[in-house]
Amino acid sequence: VALDFDARTALVQELTDPSHPEREVWFGVALFCTMAFDSAPHLSTVDALEQGHPGLSILGFHHPDEDRSWRFPHFSYQRQLATVHPQTTTTGNPA
Repeated sequence: VALDFDARTALVQELTDPSHPEREVWFGVALFCTMAFDSAPHLSTVDALEQGHPGLSILGFHHPDEDRSWRFPHFSYQRQLATVHPQTTTTGNPA
């Protein structure tokens, strides 16, 4: 915590260098920390957003609709990629 950015970067580079004998351990630690920050895997996504989880907020993760479900009215590829199956329920589940 007391290290400045350059010193932290150098430390991570040293610990994850292919020649470091504990490299796999440090990669695991880094992945765990990143996952916890980015996705709050110990919480449901809705709960994490309601609690203001910092990683999801910084990533700009959108909040669900009032019924706690996500709907995306605009296609990310600017076109519909597939039609909805005729037996799909109004909640998006297969019949």
